[in-house]
Amino acid sequence: MTRPPHLDPVMIRGMTQPRIGRRDMLRLMGAAGAASMLTACGVSGQGDSTTQTRNQVRDYWSKQHEHGVLNFANWPLYLDVAAGNKSDHPTLDAFTKQTGIKVKYFEVIQDNGPFFAKVRPSLEGGQYCGYDMAVISNGIFFTQFEALGYLVPLDQSRMKNFYRYAGDNYQNRSFDKGNVYSMPWQAGFTGIGYDPARTGRKITSWQDLADPKFSGKIGMFGNNEDLPNCALLAIGVDPTTSTPDDWQKAADWLNKQKPLVRKYYSQDYAAALANGDIWITMAWSGDIFQLNLSGSKLEFALPEEGALLFIDNMLLLKGVQNPVDAMELMDFYYDPRQAASLAEWVNYISPVPDAQQVVASDAAKASGGDKTYLESLVHSYAVFPTPQDYAQASLGRPLKLSELNQWNSIFQPVYQS
Repeated sequence: MTRPPHLDPVMIRGMTQPRIGRRDMLRLMGAAGAASMLTACGVSGQGDSTTQTRNQVRDYWSKQHEHGVLNFANWPLYLDVAAGNKSDHPTLDAFTKQTGIKVKYFEVIQDNGPFFAKVRPSLEGGQYCGYDMAVISNGIFFTQFEALGYLVPLDQSRMKNFYRYAGDNYQNRSFDKGNVYSMPWQAGFTGIGYDPARTGRKITSWQDLADPKFSGKIGMFGNNEDLPNCALLAIGVDPTTSTPDDWQKAADWLNKQKPLVRKYYSQDYAAALANGDIWITMAWSGDIFQLNLSGSKLEFALPEEGALLFIDNMLLLKGVQNPVDAMELMDFYYDPRQAASLAEWVNYISPVPDAQQVVASDAAKASGGDKTYLESLVHSYAVFPTPQDYAQASLGRPLKLSELNQWNSIFQPVYQS
């Protein structure tokens, strides 16, 4: 295997691109559910019967055929790369060899929001946006894609690897019941990253981010999903069942903590932690793992009150020209061998638990630095969490469309002012 390079922190995907941008959230319009499913398929929305809906989706897929090509939009540094050739992706090569389908790969998703804005005019006009499939995070923008009818429901009959190998945490997710629109690509935790040499103690709680001892050395995320959900956890509230009253209490906690915060970060928090500008910060698990590969000696904590689990998902976009080819690729990555090859490079959580044994087998065959590196992956929270790790994590508040304005008005002033 080709071990990913020990990149400079500013080049790591999670460090260079925030999970959710700080731009104002676009207003949502339209209705979710069966209507959006039918619209995305390009079939009429007559009737609202679940049986009729299923029949229309089945009819759509019965007319689709493999074309031998597809266009795939993803985030930078989120796919395996061959040594010495950044444009060569071994798992895509293996897919083409196995299926004959050629993949045109585009690293064009710098953030969920800007990508949504980029493709929305085409999708709204019923035109092909240039990409058959894309990787989008769960949360506000996933909701927008679905609510506006910009997603095509998947062909469940072409998800054999998925239903055989996907972990329990990645099937029937709360934001996509029944796996109607998406299959997870990779995932990660939002928790606390810290430098134990500077904090002088083990960090275990979100309340540690409000300790005056660390005044001026605390980092928080300047976004409207991680920050609010983690604040809800900090005050002992389950984000998934939280109410507007809880949101205000969480904002009050953040405002009380605010004088201690050095900065509300986006892409630059990891470098600040590595160089000592901050000692303790909200953090993404994959970033801390990658920083330590680059020589740092940091720790990542899943707080005792709970952490967040984020999931990046493969989707088919409205107007898709090569849906069968895209479905083949999606399911291909649920083969444990391919899932392992991907995890060995990107260092985020694999949604395929059986990939862990494949990585362990690769480690047993490797030597020197590759062996040490692969062994670290096998036992890493950042790639193969334990059941106990997952038990400490939540997907966060599944906001309804009618709740967004109130949510935004409560939390955005905390980090924007």
